[in-house]
Amino acid sequence: MSSLIAFLLALFIFAPFLPFFAIFLAAKPFFGAEGSVKLAADCSSVFFMLSVHFLLREIWPNPFLFPAGIFLLFISGGIYVYLKWNGEIPLGKLLRKIWRFGFLVFFAAYVLLVFFGLLYKGIAYI
Repeated sequence: MSSLIAFLLALFIFAPFLPFFAIFLAAKPFFGAEGSVKLAADCSSVFFMLSVHFLLREIWPNPFLFPAGIFLLFISGGIYVYLKWNGEIPLGKLLRKIWRFGFLVFFAAYVLLVFFGLLYKGIAYI
């Protein structure tokens, strides 16, 4: 049983779009298209973050997850200051927006790193 769980976690980290689509398809009858996309993005963000981390470690030996976390903290601080100047801060909405922004950043990083990694490793073997 533990080997099955380890296999599924490794598969979801290797291909984070699989849990995204699985959650999207499972949630679509209950939440509609927009709600299921939001739920799938919220649930699969962790897999995209881990996947980007391992892609970066494979392409370059230095770990880059710490600078990415610092980047998200700066973005979070900027959003906090912006909302503070414009009025009341609903903390739940703020955290949800930051989490979804992180999903967009790591999704884009995943796509770019997959293509870059294929080119980089392909050229290295030639």
